[in-house]
Amino acid sequence: MTYSGGEKFTSYLFKETTSSQAVLNLSNDTGSAWITGQLRNSDGVSRGVVNVQRGKRETFSTSAQSGHKYRMGLKKTNNTGGGSVTIKGSWSPDL
Repeated sequence: MTYSGGEKFTSYLFKETTSSQAVLNLSNDTGSAWITGQLRNSDGVSRGVVNVQRGKRETFSTSAQSGHKYRMGLKKTNNTGGGSVTIKGSWSPDL
């Protein structure tokens, strides 16, 4: 995913467990930008937020419920410009 401006979204995944934790794992690359990940339901409502530096993995609390679909919205944290960044990694609504 390449970020340059507003929030960008992943594809939807179904939450399968009753755990109140999700995970965002960003690949290590030459950038140092912090990324804000926001777990959103199919209505676009936020169910959890996490700030992660590229190259790091963070678990975070959510109010997501099993059996529903979610997607991750990603954007640069405290975006101060500087053009686009490529965001690579993985995520899951289940821990």
